[in-house]
Amino acid sequence: MFCFVTLKLDIVGLDREKKDMVLDLLKNRTRNQRYKLHQRFLKHPTKEEALLDVPSELNEENWESLCAYWSDPKVQVKFIINIVY
Repeated sequence: MFCFVTLKLDIVGLDREKKDMVLDLLKNRTRNQRYKLHQRFLKHPTKEEALLDVPSELNEENWESLCAYWSDPKVQVKFIINIVY
C-alpha cells in the first residue's frame, strides 16, 4: 500500500517510523469513511432504498458494490457477531 501512496503523493525519503505513521493515518481514515458509509446504508430499511441514496463522494457503481457487500448474508452475520462481542 505504501508504494501506492508514494506514487500518488510523491513521498520520498521517509524513514520507517514516518511511513508507518502515514499508513496508520490512511487506515484510520479509510475505516472511518467505511463506517460512515455503512451507517448511511443501515438507515434504510431495504437495499433498494439505500441504492437510491448515493453519497456525493461516491459514484453509483461504487455505492452499488458496497450495498451488495453489506447485503450479503455472510457479511451481515459477521456484522452481528462484531456487535455482540
